Amino acid sequence: MLEKPYLTVPELANLCNMEEQSVRNSISRERFEIPTFKFNGQRLAHKEVVEAYFNMQRDCGMQKILTI
Repeated sequence: MLEKPYLTVPELANLCNMEEQSVRNSISRERFEIPTFKFNGQRLAHKEVVEAYFNMQRDCGMQKILTI
């Protein structure tokens, strides 16, 4: 069976160490930094996009360390 290519809001909340409702509120206020989309009535984030977001955050942090 194929692995699903997306994360649900509860999974995003767990990954980001946030309450599920806080993630939903951030998304609806357009303040959640990870792009999401709606599919069959569910709010989802593609795993590759989530991974790219965290890689970008890591790279920004590394850049700050290297320029000190």
